[in-house]
Amino acid sequence: MNDHVEHRSAASRLAMVALILLAGLIAYWNSFEGSFILDDVDQVLESTAIRSLLPVSKVVAGTRRPVLRLTLAANYAVGRYEEFGYHLFNLFVHLAAGLTFFGLVRRTLRLPSLPSIDVKSADLLALAIAVIWLVHPLQTQSVTYITQRTESMTGLFYLLCFYGVLRASQSSRAWPWCVGAVAACWLGMATKEVMVTAPLVVLIYDRVFLTDSWSNVIRQRWGVYLGFLAAAFVLIVAIVNDTSSTNLQTAGFQYQEITKYEYLATQGGVILHYLRLAFWPEPLCLDYGWTIARTSLEIFLPCTIVTILLVASCVAFRRRPALGFLGLSFFLILAPTSSFMPIADLAVEHRMYLPLAPVVILVVLGFCTLA
Repeated sequence: MNDHVEHRSAASRLAMVALILLAGLIAYWNSFEGSFILDDVDQVLESTAIRSLLPVSKVVAGTRRPVLRLTLAANYAVGRYEEFGYHLFNLFVHLAAGLTFFGLVRRTLRLPSLPSIDVKSADLLALAIAVIWLVHPLQTQSVTYITQRTESMTGLFYLLCFYGVLRASQSSRAWPWCVGAVAACWLGMATKEVMVTAPLVVLIYDRVFLTDSWSNVIRQRWGVYLGFLAAAFVLIVAIVNDTSSTNLQTAGFQYQEITKYEYLATQGGVILHYLRLAFWPEPLCLDYGWTIARTSLEIFLPCTIVTILLVASCVAFRRRPALGFLGLSFFLILAPTSSFMPIADLAVEHRMYLPLAPVVILVVLGFCTLA
C-alpha cells in the first residue's frame, strides 16, 4: 500500500515537472530567433576573450564575471556566432531556475513551521507559483537578451543556495548539500554582483523556516555561512579594487553622471514601476532611458510609499516572520541595484528576475487564503 502511494506521489511530481518545462518551452519558443543587441556586441561579437576556451585564465582575465565569460566562450566554441545556441543556453538556465524554485517552494510549504498547509495543497501551490514566475512577461529580458543571462544564472545560483540549505536541514548526511550550497554561492558571486546579498537572505530564511533560534542556525550550519561570507568578501574586494575604465563608466560611486542621492531619490519611482509591472506587465521596455527624479512629487510620494512597504515588511517580520521574510527578501535582493549606488541605467526590467519570486508567492498564497 505504501509503495503504491509512493509510486503515485513520484508520478505526480514528474507530471508537475513536465508541466513546468512545457510551460517554459511554450512561452519562450520564439526567442530562438532573437539577434545580438546592445551589450551582446561588446560581450560576444567584438570580444576576443571568448574565442578560445583554453587557457581558462585567459578567458576570465580582466572580468568580475568569469562565469558569464566562460558560458559565452562555450557557446562560441560550439556554434561561433549562431544565435540559436546562445538562446538555448539562456532558456536552459531559466528552466533550471524554475524547477529549483518549484522544489524550494514545495518543500518549504511542507515544513512543520507551516502546519496549516497540507501536502497536496503544498504541491499544487508550488506548481502554480513556479509556473507563474517562469512564464511571467517581466522575465522576458533576462531570458531573451543573451548577455542578461547573468541575471538568470545569478537567480539560479541564489535559489540553489536556498535549496542546499533546506535539504541540509532535512538530511541525515547534510554535508553534500552544504557543499553544494557554498559552491552555488561562489558561482553566483562570480556571475553578477547582486549575489552579494545571498548570505544574509538565506540566513534569514534559515532562521524563519528551518530553526528555532539564531544560535542553532550558527551551530548547525556555521560552515555554510562561513563559506558564503568568504565568497562575498572576495567579491567586495574585487569591486573595490576594480579600476577598469569600463566599469567606472557605468556603475559605482565613482560614476560621475548621477550622485548617490539622486539615484536613491529616483529609485522610489523605479521600484513602484517594477511592482506595477509585476501585476500588469505592459508596456515592457528594453531601454527606458529613465530620467532622474527632480520634483517633490517625483521624489517624496514614491519614496514614501516604498518606505511604508519596507517598514510594513519589518513589522510583519517581527509578528509573522514568514510573511515578513517575503517582503524583506524583495527589498534585500533589489538593494544592490535599487538603492544608493549609482548605475547608468536607472531602471531595467531584468533586475526583477529574482525579486519577482516573493511577489508571486505572496499574491498566490494571499489569493488562496482569501478564496
